[in-house]
Amino acid sequence: MEGLDALAPQKAKDDDAERAEILITHLLGLLITFIGVGVTSRMVQDAWPEVALDDRDSGEEKRA
Repeated sequence: MEGLDALAPQKAKDDDAERAEILITHLLGLLITFIGVGVTSRMVQDAWPEVALDDRDSGEEKRA
């Protein structure tokens, strides 16, 4: 059981990163809901140019 104290700070950092990711995901979802995919995509691309938006999946099934 020795060494578990050293893992606590890393676990807290991982939890914080996961919470930040969830928050950003929800905020982007709200932006898509209120202003649409196109405008949100352009805003994200302007703020974060290195992100690849071509692979995005909105979670909705494509209708045939």
